[in-house]
This record gives sequence, C-alpha cells and structure tokens, in this order.
Amino acid sequence: MVQNEKKYEKAMNAVDRFLKKRGYSSYFTVFLNGYNNNHIYISFNYVLKIKAYRMVWFDLNYIDLKHMDRYISEQIMTSFAANKLVEGITSLKIKPGEFFKDDILGDRVVIKNILKDGEVYAFDRFLPRKWAALIDPLVLVFSYVPRSMELFLNEMFANFDNTTEMYNTRKAIKFNPDKDKFEKFFGEMERDKGTKLYANSRVSFLEKLDDKYLAIVEDVEPVLVVVHQVNEEFTVLWCSCPGKKYCAHIYAALLAIKNKSFNNFYKVRYKGDNFTLLDRVRDGLFYFCFGVNGDTLLLISDNGGITSSPIVENGKCMFEVIEDDDECSLSKYLEKYDD
Repeated sequence: MVQNEKKYEKAMNAVDRFLKKRGYSSYFTVFLNGYNNNHIYISFNYVLKIKAYRMVWFDLNYIDLKHMDRYISEQIMTSFAANKLVEGITSLKIKPGEFFKDDILGDRVVIKNILKDGEVYAFDRFLPRKWAALIDPLVLVFSYVPRSMELFLNEMFANFDNTTEMYNTRKAIKFNPDKDKFEKFFGEMERDKGTKLYANSRVSFLEKLDDKYLAIVEDVEPVLVVVHQVNEEFTVLWCSCPGKKYCAHIYAALLAIKNKSFNNFYKVRYKGDNFTLLDRVRDGLFYFCFGVNGDTLLLISDNGGITSSPIVENGKCMFEVIEDDDECSLSKYLEKYDD
C-alpha cells in the first residue's frame, strides 16, 4: 500500500511512464488525493496504435508498482464523448491555480490539463464556483469510471447545489478537544442548551477509547456523541441526533471532556452460540452498554450506532457483565435473568 505523499507522487509518475510505454498519450488527469481516504488516479488518453480514446484509472492505495498491468482499469470511450471532452478541455478559459484551506484534512483534487500546457487546477473538497467550466469535463471523465465514484463527483459539486453542509457533517475540522476552544463552532441556542444538559448531569457516560471520546447525552431520547481525534490538529465531531452538525449534545459532551467528567460505560459480552442477533446489528460482539430498558440492554455497536438487544433468548440470559460500576448495578440487574 502506498503510504505517504511522496510515494503517491512516485506512483503517479510510474503510472505515467507505464502508460507511455504502452503507447498511451495522456490528455487530462484527475487525482483524488485523500478524498474520503481514497487515492485514485484517473487519466484520459489517446492510443495511437488503435486510434481510440481510453479512460484509465488506478487505486493508488492498492498498487504494486512492479506489476502495474495487474492493477490497471480502463474503459474505451465513444468517439463522440472523447471528442466532446477534448473540445471541452482545450477551450477552457479559466486561470490555473490552487484553492487550499488549512482547516480541511485531505479531500484534495488535483486536475492536470496536458492539452493546455499542463495547466493545474487544485482544490480542497469542493470545486470553486469560479471554476464552473470544469463541470462538464469532469462529468464526462466520471461517466467512464465505476458508478461508485459518482459519490466523489457529487461531493465535488456541492458548491453548486448548496449541499456543502451535508458533506461536511462527518468531516474532520481543525480542532483539538484537549487544547482548543470550541465555543465558536456553536450557535447561542446550542451553547445554552448544551450548558444546561451538562450542568444537569445529562452526559451520563463519557469514556476515551484509543483516539475517540464516546459519550451518551440524555435528552428526550439518549444520543451518542463521538469525538474522534484524527491527529493532533484535526477532529471529527458527530452526534446520532438528526439536528444540526454542531448540536447541543456535542457541546455538552465537549464540556464534559474539558472538565474531565468521565464515567465509563458498562462492558458486556454476548454469550450465545446463535449469531442471528449479531448479524442483525453487526458482525461482532457488543462491548459498550449504557443501561437497561425493561428486558433489553441499551448498547453501542462498534460501527457507532445506538441499539437495544433482548437480555433473554430461548429462556437464557445471553449477556455477562465484564465491567460494571462500583455498585455492580448491571450485574445485580441481570442476576434475576440467570434463575
């Protein structure tokens, strides 16, 4: 797997040499650099030997530079589409440049227009409005790669259909929860409600697991807040509620983190041999529990969701407690199901 920026550059150069040896003339390239953790290199080429255009792409996360013929993916283009693309990229009248923001981690797009003297257009996450002329060429390029990559294209165009907030929801922001002030991210209503939630001890559970803080905030219904430190500078803030990106629940959790108001989750283990329960939620065991509701346990699955699971199946208690509170509250509650 390619590990760092220099190796990605090395991989792209190797791809260019590989294609040139095969008689491919590259006209236009798109590099998705860390875009949603993907590193994909797309190249629009003319192949003189067969007098045809081809769209070629490589996943640089999974490439062996010594055996690139095994990793190449390509699609022959129709003459009509190829000619439209050539016409589009040769007639571009926008100035090359870079639009990077220091508060965005990854999600970088680098476009090289070889037919226009190698002009480079580079930006973070969303195509700038001033480069709207790139929309048609990009649509043509992405129409010849797997449909799953349309997700990247839709996100790139978010500036033009006012959906940037939707895509920013689970993105990392420049923020360290252990050092930086967080008030600036929240509106007055969210700050006020979050402060009340914290003051009234509604952050019922808070625990740090590796590079993530997990919190349960008790509102009308309990919600899960995840504060994921990607690195020293960037953090993802997420809440399971359907509200704003920076909601009162996240604010309350950040106050709890700031004041070190930790209260570890219960840890439970599933004891059964029947894996239908696990398949229903996830293909692994439940580990984190934040209470009970009648005959069900309230649980967090590893994929970051809240769920509930029956304590008893076929007359048998299916869970054992592996970490409890000081009063052994959960163990005592489950004892009645062991009879």
